[in-house]
Amino acid sequence: MVGRGVLMSCVIGLSLDSVLNCLTRKCQHLFLEKEFGYAKPYRICGLSFERNCPNMTSLSVIGFDLSDKNAYLLIKGLRKLKYLNLSRTKIITGLFLRDVSRDDCIDSLLETLILRDCNSLEERDVCLFLNSLLIGNFRFIRHIDVSNEAGLIYGNKPCSKPLFPLEKLNEERPGITFVAEFRTPPPAAAASSSSSSSSSSSSSSSSSSLGDSSSSSGTDDDED
Repeated sequence: MVGRGVLMSCVIGLSLDSVLNCLTRKCQHLFLEKEFGYAKPYRICGLSFERNCPNMTSLSVIGFDLSDKNAYLLIKGLRKLKYLNLSRTKIITGLFLRDVSRDDCIDSLLETLILRDCNSLEERDVCLFLNSLLIGNFRFIRHIDVSNEAGLIYGNKPCSKPLFPLEKLNEERPGITFVAEFRTPPPAAAASSSSSSSSSSSSSSSSSSLGDSSSSSGTDDDED
């Protein structure tokens, strides 16, 4: 009901920032989704609402214009957050994944991170985040989803065949499910079934480090 109320307020003209800043300390679950085709942008600037909602455990902000800084502040500021869904956030590149892997966010309680259809998401930042999991960061995380239509960005263009350290992840963090399904790969990639979807119980031929992952995937993509 909280999410529905916020969406209704946005439609009648209040800024999203203003509505979020009115949330109370009792708010634990919030779901916001901007409808497809709704042209008015809702760029969230301050995100000071996190100070008003210290007990929030589940947050979905889908289809809004959050920046990487906004995403970073959400994870850093909402210390009890366990579920975060930022799907259809068009402008984030994944820089926030690098930032949260380097400071006190590594002890976050976050269990689920959904970044579906974030079309500017870069392969290198996702790989950096996965590599941080290998050394024990985000010890509570169990599910990550970076799926979209075309793939992650590598060298300013989509790459539908990124190579992630999935074998190492399966060995070091067997409880994690990582999903990266790219629904419209190039014909050659489709024939070889390289959707890069993995879970803790699945096997993968990718065991490369971040450096090897980036260079290999870029080369493969150029050849296609």
